[in-house]
Amino acid sequence: MADRPITDEGVIKQIMDVMPTVSNTENGIYTSTLFKGTLIEKNVGDITDLNDLIVNGIYQISPSLANNVVNSWGLCITLGSNGYILQFVTSVNDCMLYVRTSSSNGNTWTNWKKMSSA
Repeated sequence: MADRPITDEGVIKQIMDVMPTVSNTENGIYTSTLFKGTLIEKNVGDITDLNDLIVNGIYQISPSLANNVVNSWGLCITLGSNGYILQFVTSVNDCMLYVRTSSSNGNTWTNWKKMSSA
């Protein structure tokens, strides 16, 4: 992917780059083996700040993580390519979904944007 700022169109392109094409043979269901990129459950380990979750993965996050917009237990999905990173965060307490981006390999981040609510 060429270096370019992440726009709404760029975000969609990044997601589509790792998502498979659904076919009738899969009955419209994605399986973990169909992903083109690496998107697996990962342990946060010694990381104490959400800004440092820059490797592609699905993470369980706790309220003690700095920059955790939901301030509760939840999930963080991190997608990145060529220094551009997209993070989705949701809480286990409600159906809020937040997103933010970095175009500097996680050195700086946009503000969190609320995508949806229950």
